[in-house]
Amino acid sequence: PSFDQMWAPSRQAVIAKPSRLLESIHPRDREYARNSYHRIINREQQISEFRIVTAEQQEKWISIRAYSIYNANKSWSVAGFAEDVTDKKEKHYTLLKFSERKNSILHSFSHELARPLGLIQGLSASLAGEEADTEMVRQTLGYIQETTKKSISLIKELLNNEFMESAGVSLRKIRFNLLD
Repeated sequence: PSFDQMWAPSRQAVIAKPSRLLESIHPRDREYARNSYHRIINREQQISEFRIVTAEQQEKWISIRAYSIYNANKSWSVAGFAEDVTDKKEKHYTLLKFSERKNSILHSFSHELARPLGLIQGLSASLAGEEADTEMVRQTLGYIQETTKKSISLIKELLNNEFMESAGVSLRKIRFNLLD
């Protein structure tokens, strides 16, 4: 029953015509699935993930753990387990998307803040090397304060932009019993 729920062709249809199983695999994943099958019949245990296309033309990700079995009549068969991992894949891709966005923001921060922080460092170094010329010290402190204020404003702007872009992401809370 679970095979029929997961896969597009029914189990009886696949038994009658085994090529239907391969036909249900996403065209871009067929070569990979074929290579996995060849490793299985060469008696390697195989864990494979690929997409299938259901009768409703939906894509599903399937994880298969398969292996060869030596039968009592001295022939070989293929057996295994299949699991629908579509939800796991979608969550994984969502996490990758957010990770890429985070990396982009960090790259932007490091690039945009390098110049002002370099200026602050240079100005403070010049203060340390100067004699107590109060006009020079006041002017340098003014530059430091201005640069610091702009840097903080830039950080707030980048964070606000990120918040606005990520605000479209919805969070779904569900209750479940861990003991079930």
